[in-house]
Amino acid sequence: MLTHQYYPCVTQYTDKQNKAAHRIIDSLEKGEDRLGNHYKASRTHSRQRCHSVVEITAETLDGQKITFNAYMGDVSPSGMSFIFPSELPSPDIIVGIPLGNADKTMFRGEIVRMKEFPGEDFIEYGVKFAGRIV
Repeated sequence: MLTHQYYPCVTQYTDKQNKAAHRIIDSLEKGEDRLGNHYKASRTHSRQRCHSVVEITAETLDGQKITFNAYMGDVSPSGMSFIFPSELPSPDIIVGIPLGNADKTMFRGEIVRMKEFPGEDFIEYGVKFAGRIV
């Protein structure tokens, strides 16, 4: 299990981390292609692939706010997924999803799923939206 407390932005990833991130996103997409119909019946909303960089804000155990960005995997009206190389200290986050211009749509979210990728030092996070921030 990953245990370090470092929250890098994607612009700070090493070449090795960037290659791993793209391998993981490709792997997740292939898995969704294979199993998407299986899960379709249990999902309220369909997922759309999205290769954007999202902004994540979380609170550390000592109460400090941290903001970083991460690669998004997919998005639906009810949630999204992203990959990140560190464990997050809290399941409650704020997500900023970029629009076509410079603005972001902000959502409160709750991490409801975590999947580690052994040997890649990344975790996929599944987020359920808890409301839009206006």
